[in-house]
Amino acid sequence: MAEEDWSDCQDCVAGREAACTRLFTRHAAEITRQMWRFTRNRAACEELVHEVLVEAYLSLARYRPQDVPFVHWLRCIATRVGYRFWKAQARRRRAVVNPFGAVA
Repeated sequence: MAEEDWSDCQDCVAGREAACTRLFTRHAAEITRQMWRFTRNRAACEELVHEVLVEAYLSLARYRPQDVPFVHWLRCIATRVGYRFWKAQARRRRAVVNPFGAVA
């Protein structure tokens, strides 16, 4: 699988859409499960999976298989996206609880 991933990464960077589809379809279920743990909401989960895949696509040229397996690299991106989601949720909750910025 690692060789398949690396080959598809190279093809994806070269602009071959079929390789991108294969690469991300291969790992979409795992990333969806990971994002579900952050959201517990179907629409938000789908949005986060999309965000992960876009970030991964934009960063593919910097991926190096000798450092980590592709799926691990992708899960690291997913974790960062999930943490950003949690931080944004916390900011929204604070804004609702304290809409005028007064110190509690």
